[in-house]
Formats: sequence, structure tokens, C-alpha cells
Amino acid sequence: TFNYKIIIGLYIHISCLIERLVTKQKVELYDDLEVFQKKHQQFIDKFQECFHDLAKHYSVQIPEIEIVYIYRYIHSILDEKGEAK
Repeated sequence: TFNYKIIIGLYIHISCLIERLVTKQKVELYDDLEVFQKKHQQFIDKFQECFHDLAKHYSVQIPEIEIVYIYRYIHSILDEKGEAK
């Protein structure tokens, strides 16, 4: 479960994500994307599963770089509180 700070931040991050996808704005590159993919494939798969309907509704594909940003946001808050694993 997520605390209120993470939930509110996720609403904001995901809203911006949807706007970028719909307006076709490019996102920054992430240097360690392949490393992230290897270490966190389960998170990537679960994220894509959770947002499958949204991606289908807007006819977009969520780039893995966006998933990295969401993952990093969640863990930055958890790290602040000493809750990250």
C-alpha cells in the first residue's frame, strides 16, 4: 500500500504521462534503461498490466522510460521514509 504522499504524486505524474503520450511529446533518455529492465521486469510487467486499458483507450504505448520515472518517484519517497526494500 502507498501513503497519501505517494498517491497524490502518482496522480500528478500519471496525468503528465498521459498528456505527454496524447500530445506526442518526447521524453528524456534514461542511460541505464537496459539495467532497469533486467532488475525490475516484474514492475514493468505489472505497470503495463495496470495501464493496459488506459493505453488502449488513448491508442498509445507507454514507453518504458515513463515506467522508470514512476518507479523512481515511488522509491524516492519510500527512501525518504526508510521504507524502501
